[in-house]
Amino acid sequence: MSEARAAGHDNISLDLMLWLPGQSLDAWLESVDALVDTAPEHASRTPRDLSERTAARGDVARGLAGGGRRSGRGDGLQGRAGSTPPASSNTRSRTWPGRAGRPHNLKYWQSGSWLGLGCGAHSTWDGIRWRNVPGTADYVERITRGAPVRLDTRRLSRVEQQEEALFMGLRLAEGVDLAAMRDAYGVDVWKAHGGELSGFVEAGWVVHDGHRMSLTRQGMLVASEIMMVFIGGSVR
Repeated sequence: MSEARAAGHDNISLDLMLWLPGQSLDAWLESVDALVDTAPEHASRTPRDLSERTAARGDVARGLAGGGRRSGRGDGLQGRAGSTPPASSNTRSRTWPGRAGRPHNLKYWQSGSWLGLGCGAHSTWDGIRWRNVPGTADYVERITRGAPVRLDTRRLSRVEQQEEALFMGLRLAEGVDLAAMRDAYGVDVWKAHGGELSGFVEAGWVVHDGHRMSLTRQGMLVASEIMMVFIGGSVR
């Protein structure tokens, strides 16, 4: 960090990885304190996916000391900055005005369209998804002779688009706008799934205020389990 400052960089971003294999609570807290001391312009916390039934996942879900202290100490960073996380999987802890980090995958989370360039790149545009040939030599050869490089082109079904909008929207701290979902897909999400989600609300993992649905900080650590509610459903 000091070397970066000395080189003239004045907009530095750091990301702390949480729940890494073998990561102890003391090591995590040491990393948090070191980040605070270095005072980067932007910082984030990215937890490893705890969707599997691991001991770590159990600790978080039950709010035991190890899980609560480890994730909670990282959340405390955000309070010092008074900033809002752009996504549930990345908790922004410190951001100076005009220096906000913009996750490269924000476009996916907002159900937007994107073009992937190069071999192996994936794209989604107007509900159509495809990928490019993965091999570099094959890709270059096709480009040279003007041949298509796309593979597996397909149009996403309405149900697939609806599910992805829910999955991606719930990765954002602001959650899902239920009225926007109804306008876009003709589905009342809470009417269709509220019964199954009520247990998650009572557990403190999901927040529903009648207009939006979002995950709490504990909920984002078990997001995969929550999102299973929406798989295989239909637009109603």
